[in-house]
Amino acid sequence: MKRRYIEVSRLMALLMALCMLACAVLSGCTPAGVNDESTTEELNTTEEAVDTTDTESEAVSETESESESAGETESESEPESESVSETDTQSYWEKTHIDLVEPTPLTAHVVITDDGADCFQSPNDRFFYAYGANWLYNEDGSVDLWYASCGDTQTYWDCVSYRHSDDGGKTWSMPQNVVMPTTKAEDAHSCCDPGVVYFNGYYYIGYTSTVNGNGLCNNVYVARSEKPGGPYEKWNGSGWGGLDPRPIFHYDLGDSTFGAGEPCFVELNGTLYIYYRMAKPDYDGVAYDHPYYMVATADATDENWPATIQNHGAAFTIWSLDQHTDSMDIKYVEEWGKFVGITTGRRMTDKGYIAVYESSDGLTFELVDVIRDKVYAGCHNAGFSSRPNGHIRLSEDADRLHITYGYGVDVGAWNIKGQPVALSLTEGNDMEAEKAKPCYSYEMYRADGAMTTAFWSTPVRIVTDQDEYVLTPESDPVRVIVSTQTHLSSKRNVSDFYTFTFEVEDESVATVDEKGVITPVAPGYTQVKVTVVDEGNRPTGVLGFGAYFYIEVVEEIKEPCYDKIMETFRPVYDEYVIAFNEKDIYKPVIRGRVGYANGERTEVYISPDPLGITFTGYDDTVISVSEFGEVTALAVGETEVTMTYGEFSITVRVVVTDDPTKGFFLLDRSLVSVN
Repeated sequence: MKRRYIEVSRLMALLMALCMLACAVLSGCTPAGVNDESTTEELNTTEEAVDTTDTESEAVSETESESESAGETESESEPESESVSETDTQSYWEKTHIDLVEPTPLTAHVVITDDGADCFQSPNDRFFYAYGANWLYNEDGSVDLWYASCGDTQTYWDCVSYRHSDDGGKTWSMPQNVVMPTTKAEDAHSCCDPGVVYFNGYYYIGYTSTVNGNGLCNNVYVARSEKPGGPYEKWNGSGWGGLDPRPIFHYDLGDSTFGAGEPCFVELNGTLYIYYRMAKPDYDGVAYDHPYYMVATADATDENWPATIQNHGAAFTIWSLDQHTDSMDIKYVEEWGKFVGITTGRRMTDKGYIAVYESSDGLTFELVDVIRDKVYAGCHNAGFSSRPNGHIRLSEDADRLHITYGYGVDVGAWNIKGQPVALSLTEGNDMEAEKAKPCYSYEMYRADGAMTTAFWSTPVRIVTDQDEYVLTPESDPVRVIVSTQTHLSSKRNVSDFYTFTFEVEDESVATVDEKGVITPVAPGYTQVKVTVVDEGNRPTGVLGFGAYFYIEVVEEIKEPCYDKIMETFRPVYDEYVIAFNEKDIYKPVIRGRVGYANGERTEVYISPDPLGITFTGYDDTVISVSEFGEVTALAVGETEVTMTYGEFSITVRVVVTDDPTKGFFLLDRSLVSVN
């Protein structure tokens, strides 16, 4: 096209707009977490719900119709999605760097200003729950929300779900599942208690999971994605992705307690602060497990930051049943120079309240305020809204601040409440008077029939027909069948209706074309990432969905092994360090990581096992080791321990030191600092 003459007034307006954009970039605001694939749900209709009983031909026409209607929405959203990417001239770290201020000597005070509204309502026809919401607000006024939701109740307990709001939380997109358990892996039972943060191009979701079928002895895992709605790839111990996720915090104490979990994050000028709950077994005859809230830091500028994690011990300890807390959500208030976190006290009761903690250094916290007024009965797993990097800038964010929590008493379900709050500073708060206030409300509304129908029938993820394809170099090509899956686990083949990408890690083993056809090349083993990419399918909620599968090419296909035949046995840790001053509260358990011929990965627990476990070869003047692998320090020194499991053996080192700075819990806070 020929360039047309531009009037001076229009040119000036354009220049002013560019100047305003530049000022916004230089102000240090975090990128908008715009979700390209979400559409706002209509609460009074079921017309957009995907009927899983439809025929495939109906699915084609439905998809085409939705694609045509989505065109305008796509064009409007594209520029916003690009704002997540960093510019060539200014890095994320330059844009988000802030000048730190001296922490205020005053105390945080938080007040709920309105009843708010539910940002998730459980279906009205059966048991379902949601909790642990993370509310991140963006520069454009939109909101991204992640939370733990009910699993299929058969193969896994919980997963992490996601919703988006374009109007500040008034209406929400239909839920989609973004972090799911990995079949046969260490997180196969659940992905729950999410903690979400965004920095340097990625959204990170920390979550809780375990290989313990009783739900105890949990570990902390993390996954990342360039988009809030996924697809997410999990930390595997050395990088990102694949079907063998590894924890970033491994619980190495006794298996009689919750373990480690419920993480949250704050990124501050390139340092990532990581918080998580750590339970202590009953060593002292007290029934309550005295949970510690642990703090660690990592180098957020390193793409593989989990490998840089440094432990800083317990940020605080909960000793009182009256202060019994669950997950904590911590944010950094820029104008105050303080970290402020919320959790719940007397959780899941009609006497529940929101507890407020604060810290001047991010390492040591104290309880400073409680909120009882306007808190609904049954509150638990509270969250605190913030910018995507975990910051609150009061000068700009005051009207965006919300708290969230799961609630519901004796109703067979949990909703998630979102309520606006106001933050201020005081010289102190009368917490006992606030806790003495009567219960605010027992009300809880389930979703209406239309929303329930839409909820059960909307796709929440994609799955492949197999987790692993075993072929020989001479095998005929095999096509991967991709299906959408709903909350009810009903599947629908969509291989011919959506556009996918298939990313093969090692194409010297096999290739996969755009139709999902596998062509074997040579013996080897590789993983494949499949992602929905067709923009026209946004209304169905599957854009961005992803899944992994493996391809193994062998010389000869043998009968598949479905038995748990042990193939590998490796130590979880090669070395355990015990500070002698913590010998009564830190008693690590030596565990081994087992790999079975059927692909399953798990751990050997301290519970009795039919193969029999023995611990031998150690210096019994330095440590004692129980029949279940629990190590008690007796004297300063070093020794090796051999753990034998069936026909396999591993050897680990145990160091008992008199250096208190080497402790795990580091209860003497004078020993702790962040360089």
